[in-house]
Amino acid sequence: MNQKIWTQAQDPVNGCNFISRCLGPDTERHHKMFRCFFAVQDDRLPTPPRNEQLNHKIDPFLNWIKEVSMRVWNLAKNFSVDEQTMRMCSKHC
Repeated sequence: MNQKIWTQAQDPVNGCNFISRCLGPDTERHHKMFRCFFAVQDDRLPTPPRNEQLNHKIDPFLNWIKEVSMRVWNLAKNFSVDEQTMRMCSKHC
């Protein structure tokens, strides 16, 4: 689509005068804005019950984050804990 936003005078092979004329003089910016804000939803798909899947819209994204984070997590053989999170065992003056 990025190649179709130019006129045929600018790009004889991939250009499209119709798309360039419809998007106006600043076609590249208009195309980027269209791509950022365009969303499609299939209304034929049933919505799962909330008690089964609370985050059904973002569940694929959360599963992807979980999978990637488990791949990059590398727990060392020896690890330390910050002493400020532990309770103080000695007496204060």
